[in-house]
Formats: sequence, structure tokens, C-alpha cells
Amino acid sequence: MRILTRKLLAATGLLLLLLSSGCNTVRNDTGLYHGRLEVEKTRLSAPLAGEIDTILVREGQRITAGQLLARLATERLELELNGLAAQDQELELSREGLQFQTRQLQSRLALVETNLARTEKLLHEGAIPGTRLDELQTEQVVLVNQLAAIDNQRQVLTSKRSQLAAARATLNWQLEQAALTAPLDGIVLTLYTSRGEWLAPGLPVLELGDPSELEATIYLPLPDLPRARIGGGATVYADGSADSFNGRISWISEETEFTPKTIQTRETRTALVCAVRISVANPDGLLKAGMPVDVRLD
Repeated sequence: MRILTRKLLAATGLLLLLLSSGCNTVRNDTGLYHGRLEVEKTRLSAPLAGEIDTILVREGQRITAGQLLARLATERLELELNGLAAQDQELELSREGLQFQTRQLQSRLALVETNLARTEKLLHEGAIPGTRLDELQTEQVVLVNQLAAIDNQRQVLTSKRSQLAAARATLNWQLEQAALTAPLDGIVLTLYTSRGEWLAPGLPVLELGDPSELEATIYLPLPDLPRARIGGGATVYADGSADSFNGRISWISEETEFTPKTIQTRETRTALVCAVRISVANPDGLLKAGMPVDVRLD
């Protein structure tokens, strides 16, 4: 019985020693904060109403900035643009017609003014009656009024052409917006629509992310907050990886809050904490969004 008791005590001591040794590993030391890796997401939405004509990517595909990802149908816009071009051509023909009329009236007016000067001289000499002078003066006034009317028509045409130019610019902008291009290098995280679907303005088409840099949000108790500063270093340990990763503090909340219910922490959930965001470079893709991590501030 004594031998059995001594063996039991020895086994218990060995177990306590192993547990004590495990509690001293780097993952369980004090000063570790817990979080989860997330990728910054960029959502591309339809800038105008239309049907999805083409989707050129799939979920999980790597993309580069400027790459064409999807396109809305543009047949209606192109028809409207062609209609505006036809109207502009019609206005151009009207403008040329007004220029021709203007040249004719100016020639007639120059001739009338020449005859008027000659008639005034002859009238002064008593060679012709005064009625001829009245006729020429009347014709001069008519021609001047006709030229003024043509000038007004020219201004109206200029205004219409300006309106057409603005409408063409709007349609060209809409044509450009119909092509959705990648604003960054990364991967396609989610496709929200498929070819042939009709979208209202603002509805999401796809979601992008750049996994080369991930972020983990940790929550510091108020006594630990002085340890954090923007640009400060951090060491990140990810589950499933024996390596540690270098990080830096990219954001510190301006407000304190109660510990979120979803965060894993040993502190009481009623403690006031401050959110701190850690950016972690991930050029080799070893880290994945959603991984739980432990963070130690340098």
C-alpha cells in the first residue's frame, strides 16, 4: 500500500511538472493578446443600372490593378451616343447653311450701302428724286435685321451643340463606368452576381482583397494601453505555424469599449479595453484570413 501511494505521488508530481512546463510556453505567457487575421476587403459596385454582360474572373483568382473584371451591357448607351452624333451632324449642316446666308446678306448689304452713298451724293446734287434714297435705306434696315436674326440662330445652334457635347460626355463616362477594373492587386474573394443579371446602381458585383498584408485586431486593457503606439512593432504567432511573423501597429482606437463578446481573452468581459489593429506582411501567403493569432507587443 505504501509503495502504491509513493508511485501515485510521484506520478502526480510529474504531471504537475509537465503542466507547469506547458504553461510557460510562449503562447501562454502573460503579455499575449488574442485576435483573428482579416484581409482588407474592397467591394466593387455597379455605378449605373444595367445587365451584366461579361464576368471575366472567378472566386479565388489572383488579379492585378487595372485588370478588366466585369462589364455591363452597353448597347443602349451606344445607340444613344449614335443618336447624339446624328443630331450634332444635323446642327453642323445648319451652321454651314447660316454661314452661307450670312455671306449672301453681307454682300447685298455692302452693295446697298455703296448705292446709298452714291444716291445721297446725287440727291444732294439734285440729280435724282428722294424716293430712291428711302428705298435704299429701307433695304439696308431689312438686311441688317436679317443678319441679326441669323446671328441669333447661330447662338441657338451653339447652345444646342454645347448641350449635345455635355450629353455625349455623360454617355462616354457611363461607357467607361460599365467596365469594372481592379483598383488593386489581390484576389477575388466573392462574386455577388452572374452573367445576365440586372443590377440597380450601387449593388455589389464582386469583392476583392489583398492577402499580401493581413490585419489582426486585439483589445488592450487600459493598464497596457501605454505600450501601444502607431508604427510600433509586434510579434504575431499563428495557430498551425511554428514561425513567428513581424507586425506593426497601424491603428489605435480613439475610444474605449467593453471587451467584445466574440474576442478570446482571459480577462473578465466587463473590463474596459481599447482596440488596436496590427498589420502583418504576408508576401509568401503562409497566413490566411480567419486564422486565430496571438500577438506580443515589442
